[in-house]
Parts: sequence; structure tokens; C-alpha cells
Amino acid sequence: MDFLRDHTVSFDLQKGLLWIEHRVKDEVKKQASVVPLVPISKNCVGVAAKLNLAAGIILKVDTGDNGSFTLSQKDWSQVLGKNQQNEIQSTLMVAITGVPTRISRARIGTMDLGGTTYHGLIGYLQANTTSPSCIGLELLRRNFAAFDFPNRLLYLIPSASLAADEQADMSGLHLLRRDDTTFVYAVDEGSTSALAGIQSGDVVSVVDGRDSRKFTIREIRDLLKEKEGNSISFEIERQKATHRINFVLKKAL
Repeated sequence: MDFLRDHTVSFDLQKGLLWIEHRVKDEVKKQASVVPLVPISKNCVGVAAKLNLAAGIILKVDTGDNGSFTLSQKDWSQVLGKNQQNEIQSTLMVAITGVPTRISRARIGTMDLGGTTYHGLIGYLQANTTSPSCIGLELLRRNFAAFDFPNRLLYLIPSASLAADEQADMSGLHLLRRDDTTFVYAVDEGSTSALAGIQSGDVVSVVDGRDSRKFTIREIRDLLKEKEGNSISFEIERQKATHRINFVLKKAL
């Protein structure tokens, strides 16, 4: 942020493009909704949003968060209240250290940000009780985003994916990629992949007939939440033996 505080950072995550400039282009300003950036600390900014009509929620911008948003315990209780407690699910997430942590998640009805309403997003409960609520890349990728740090403004131009509900994994698999090797670090109990016989520690060598190294890890994860009822074929290696396992995607959230 010592460098970026004097620049504008624009990105289109769906196209994989990023620009660092000195000002926001006029054509962007004409099309975009504008969201004030709230200073949180010397090197952090956030945005104010309404989740399920709950006002006063500040979300720190966190490009290390691959989800749409992660909430503190206080904000989680405010947003969900008592009515949605039965819709909360437990899942695993992996921190940058590679250590899996069990965490709660729930689908949020609406999120209002800068005059734009997002529907069907999935929020996570912050595992670290001292961390603030965050907005992550999954939501930002639904827009062309331009961060004007000198003027503390965020410009958002919605993409075609804005209206679609966010999809969660439908396999129950939690995958990691290390040195071109894709492996299973955990499997949700009772999921279709667990019932099919996939186990923690299995190495995924082939995905739907293609070498797993031909996929990015995000492409595999996107495949596992593409469409309920899709049949997925894995070839996995376990104790020097190769097994072909098929399972069907099933919505969990």
C-alpha cells in the first residue's frame, strides 16, 4: 500500500487483466457505481455494505480471501439472526499455511453495495475471532473494479455473472495443489465423493479423462460446482495402486 496509495488499480478478474495507473478513466466513471473506501488502518481499506438488510457492516478489502466475504462473529450474528441458523453448514477451508480449518458457511439472501444488489452469495464465519469482516475476490470478480486509492473511491461495473447465485462445491472434496500434484486433503463425511470411496491423501491424476496437470486448481474446483447431477470421473493413486472413481455432484447449500 505504500506504493499503491498514489495509484489507481483496475482489474477484470474474468479476463485475467490488471492495470496500475494514476487516474480512473472517464469511460469507467460514466458506467460505474461508486463506493467510498473506508480507512481501516494504515495499509487497509474497506467498504460499507448491507447484508440481508443489516446496515453498518464494514468489510475490509482482502484479495487473499477467495470467497465473496467472511464475517466476524458479531457481524455473522447480525446478518443471519435466528431465522437462518438451520441453514448454516460446516465445511473446511485451507489457510495460506496449508492447514485446514473447520468453518461455518451460509447463503446470504441479499447484499447491497454501492447501489447494486447481489443475490445468493455465500458467506463464511471468520475463523480468527480477532479478524474483521472481509470482502473477497469471488464478489469482486463479478465486476470490473477500479480502486482509486488517492481519492478513496471504488468504481464497480457489474459483469454478466452478477445475477447468478454463487455456487458452492457439490463434491465434498477439499483439494490442494503442490508441485503440479493435486491431492485430497479432506473429504466431507456423507458427501457423494466420500460415498464413492475417495479418501484423504488420494492423489488425483486424471479428471474426466484428462491429466489433472492440464487443469488449474481453480478449473477443477469450478468443475466440482458446475451443475448438480453432473457425473465426474477421477483416477486417483493410493498406495501405489490406481483407482477410477465416479461420483455425482449434489448441492450441499
